[in-house]
Parts: sequence; structure tokens; C-alpha cells
Amino acid sequence: MEWKKQKWVVIAIIVGIVIFDQVAKYFAQTVLQYLPGQTYEFIPGFFNFTYAENTGMAFSMLSNMTWLLALLSGVLAIIMIWLLYKCRDMKTWLLKLSLSFIIGGAIGNLIDRVFRGYVVDMLEFDFNFAVFNVADSFVCIGAVLLGIFVIWFWDKGKKKEVGDEQQAD
Repeated sequence: MEWKKQKWVVIAIIVGIVIFDQVAKYFAQTVLQYLPGQTYEFIPGFFNFTYAENTGMAFSMLSNMTWLLALLSGVLAIIMIWLLYKCRDMKTWLLKLSLSFIIGGAIGNLIDRVFRGYVVDMLEFDFNFAVFNVADSFVCIGAVLLGIFVIWFWDKGKKKEVGDEQQAD
């Protein structure tokens, strides 16, 4: 599939992640925030939906640095969009999917930082892990997929691209 068709799939993935993230945050603000203890035990002893407002980043690092983090989220999204465009001719979908996940997550949290002044978190595991959100999940999954691509598939993707150019000559 050529890039002109692929870009619409990539855009749909990014928009879908942003919408999913914002709907989850809306649910957290309209339902979870008003529960006793702001928590709903979904899988007892394992997973909860817990309302939290985070002015920082992962594990509340850089708390109250919302505008710096908004700037960093925006820069990250722009860099990932540029990288996605630059690698548009690579034959693998793993790279495009990983970058789409990171972009969608970065935009989801950027929206929160700009319009709310904090990020709404709602997902919590019971083994003393941070409360996080859908956007965070997609950024982390995208980063892992990007790492897998770079470690195991980068050379193969480049070779296919070079091989295709040689075949065209």
C-alpha cells in the first residue's frame, strides 16, 4: 500500500487514540471523581479505576511544571510526526504503528495540559504502581514497539527500501 493510502490509516489510528483517551478521561472526571475514595475496584486485588489529577509526568516527576511538560509533549509529537513522514517509504508497518501510538498518546496528554492544566489519570494496578491513563499506555506501548523495530527490524526495513530502489532501476 502506498503512502497516500497509508497516511489515512495512520491518521485514523492517531485520531482514534486521542478520542479513546479523551472519552476515558471524561468518564473519569464525570464518574470516578464522585465515587467514595474516587476509586472503583474493577478486578479485586489487581486493577482499579482511580481518579487522579497529575500536574507532572510519570510517577508525578516535575509536578507543577505543566507548561514545560506541555511544550515537551508538543515537541515530541512534532518530532514523531516528522520521523513518521521521513520513514514513510519503509515497507514495515511496525514503525508506523509505533510512531502513531506515541503521537496519539502525546497529543492526548497535550490536550489535558493545555486545557485542564493537569493530566487526568484513571488506571491503577494494585501492586503499588503509578496511576496512569490511556494516552500514557499508548506512549509506552509505542515506545516498546519502536524499540523492537529499531533493534530487530531497522536493517531489514532499510534493505527492502534499497532493494526496491535497485529493482526499479
